[in-house]
Amino acid sequence: MVILVLFGLSVVGLLLDWGNLELGWFRLVIFGAFIAGVLLAIKIANRKDRLQKEAEENSIRQQRHEVWWEQQDTVLKRLLDNTLKILSAKLQFSNDERITLFLIDINRKSQYNIIGRYTPYSPCNDIRRTNGTIYKPFIEKACIKGELYIEDLPEFTQSNLYLDELRTKYEVDYRNKMPKMRMEPRNFYFKAIMEDGHQCGIIMFESRKCNRLPLNDIIKALEEESLLIREFIRHHQTKNNFFLTNQ
Repeated sequence: MVILVLFGLSVVGLLLDWGNLELGWFRLVIFGAFIAGVLLAIKIANRKDRLQKEAEENSIRQQRHEVWWEQQDTVLKRLLDNTLKILSAKLQFSNDERITLFLIDINRKSQYNIIGRYTPYSPCNDIRRTNGTIYKPFIEKACIKGELYIEDLPEFTQSNLYLDELRTKYEVDYRNKMPKMRMEPRNFYFKAIMEDGHQCGIIMFESRKCNRLPLNDIIKALEEESLLIREFIRHHQTKNNFFLTNQ
């Protein structure tokens, strides 16, 4: 708008008969307005160039950070997979058992994301199928108590009995319908992972068979492998916070 005004004044001055004007100051004002308009246009153009350059630099910096996080993810994911595999071997788990690690998202309450999973039965290792929502009633109960052990549930196909057992015996309420679970588990153990006095994750052990999870052995094995598990959770929390603040 300022440029247009200055340019307009300049045009007006050019249209006037300058030779008949006795007021020399008017010509000086018009000429000054023209020069100011040019300088202002140059300044705005330079500012746009600078902002565009900064945006390009920020984009490159963001891409570098994303590549760095991806590399870190790859390395730590491999270590976590090996850790869960070692846990499974120590506990002599078969294709009927599975271990899953959930991240408690501190930026979104009641959000639980699966960041690691292992079972000898590879078709059940996929972590892209769910974000942890179907386990939410279990996890919330485990967060309150610090741990949750569930044994000897009815056959998963007997959904009404299954739901009733969870509700009456363990206070795990799925309301009216039991979601589909690929493992169709009958034995669970959930344990809260602590970091600096706060719950940062939940690890879940599940089995298709009743009374298959050796509680004392699980607790002992977890203590031996807890360092790397906490490190992996810490990495994910740091990454989530980084991308949240750089959106």
